[in-house]
Amino acid sequence: MKLKSLALAFCCCLSAAQAFAATKSDVDFSAQDYARYESALALYKAGDYGASLDQLKPLAEKGLPEAQFRLGLIYYTGSGVARDFIQAADWISRAAGQDYPSAQVVYGLMHERGDHVPQDWLRAVELYKAAAAQDRPDAQTILARRYELPRGVEQDYPQAVEYYKDAVASGYAPAKYYFGLMRLEGVGIEKSAERGAALVREAADAGFVPAMFSLGQLYAFGPEVKQDCRMAMDYMLKASSAGYAAAFHGLGRLYAEGVCVGKDMDKGMAFMEEAARKGSSGAQYWLARAYERGKGVPKSIFKAYVWYAITARRSGITAEGDKAREAVMQLEDRLKPETVRRARREAEAFKESSLADDDDVISLLKIYESSAGHR
Repeated sequence: MKLKSLALAFCCCLSAAQAFAATKSDVDFSAQDYARYESALALYKAGDYGASLDQLKPLAEKGLPEAQFRLGLIYYTGSGVARDFIQAADWISRAAGQDYPSAQVVYGLMHERGDHVPQDWLRAVELYKAAAAQDRPDAQTILARRYELPRGVEQDYPQAVEYYKDAVASGYAPAKYYFGLMRLEGVGIEKSAERGAALVREAADAGFVPAMFSLGQLYAFGPEVKQDCRMAMDYMLKASSAGYAAAFHGLGRLYAEGVCVGKDMDKGMAFMEEAARKGSSGAQYWLARAYERGKGVPKSIFKAYVWYAITARRSGITAEGDKAREAVMQLEDRLKPETVRRARREAEAFKESSLADDDDVISLLKIYESSAGHR
């Protein structure tokens, strides 16, 4: 039996009060209501959030779940308005109460984060399962990620695999990518470099940017696929043109190490610095190590300290952040107190982009809506 069927049975066993914060509307919506919603949605997509909000609110108050969700999402993401978790939770919970799957996905995220609702991982999983039971590949992928990593549930590779398979069957690119990585690594499933690489390639060709970067890495460094430098550069450049931080890091490695291109440390450093500004802790750590060792650049313990301090912002979040925090403490013994203070000020002044995770729930939702033409 597929997991989506199990999830449906599970959700049906919950009482309405347990499962959702609202009940289904008994209102019959007219063609005019839906036309007004389409107009509001067009304004939303055009970035005219104020006008969109004005048109959505009466429809949401009337009980149209699509309008309730979109209104709540505007407040949740702060699109054209100040972020308001109270309003977001109110409207999104109403739409979730009407079994609207997009709302169930976002309300699940709110429970994961504790955004004006009690932080409750079990509740989040219940909501994701309710959306997954409606054949939503984004919810299926979120659940697969939670069971694979795990987050909020006990690790369960068979469950992860089943959810991935359901999402992959619908053609959802992020699911192909993450399932492809599982097959490449042979974690929780039989290893298959051929099938794994094929899935990552399908995701990349469908436009999923993290897959473009990973495929470029595979073609450059292998070993799962035969080295193909033209394909490596093609996919890496596509990912970088989308502003993907890891792609700039990857291009920096290619030039710094002379893989698939002539070795050019200046270009390598330029790509690494761009990746660092975009929030790549891997690139930040690489720069710190380069300055500490004098690898391709003049040795500078001061600059090494600055980059280690920047990377250490993600201590407890990334492996590079943890290693950088230890390096900072070690370098303090080699620098004068005034030099340490100056380096700290320079690190504090460094501005970087805020990176979302590749499997960020809102991003996965947007990819689904974009690919499905979802309203």
